[in-house]
Amino acid sequence: MNGRARIAIVGYGVIGRRVADAVSLQPDMEVVGVAGRPMSVSLRDAQMHGYDVFVTDQVKDGSAACRCTGVIGRFEDLLDQSDVLLDCTPSGVPRERVALYDRYPQLVVIVQGGEKHAFGGVSFNAFANYAEAHGQRRIRVISCSSTGITRFVFALDQAFGLQRAFMTCHAVRPIRESRARLL
Repeated sequence: MNGRARIAIVGYGVIGRRVADAVSLQPDMEVVGVAGRPMSVSLRDAQMHGYDVFVTDQVKDGSAACRCTGVIGRFEDLLDQSDVLLDCTPSGVPRERVALYDRYPQLVVIVQGGEKHAFGGVSFNAFANYAEAHGQRRIRVISCSSTGITRFVFALDQAFGLQRAFMTCHAVRPIRESRARLL
């Protein structure tokens, strides 16, 4: 990668928007485009933020992307001009695109935590295993709850040398459900 890293983002929901904002603030990176489904109205928001818009599927007449944005091209066109792809799509979608991603062996593909570890063979947490992920082409970034647990367990291991640990995340019920049980 010469100069600034050319970053592509697929999926422009909550995570994709945050990732695009973060990348755009980095002096050594640039967002070269955002891709999404043709029916995704969020592509309009991506364009309003100055990002070129690409579509992941065949565009049909009347699709939101055509009505609300100036679609530049197909997802593959975006991959052709990118060094790194940040896949911010829902769990399972990156797995469906493995064959496509394999056609771009030099492309670094980073997926969110909902994907399985097997996607790339490394589940990244900057605090605990930066060296393991460095130089890999397929990387899974662990989820928010896993990040917290990893930091905690890693710190305990560094301080005391853990032999084994068992951790779990427990979802908290919404207040109205808890209140209903009390009544």
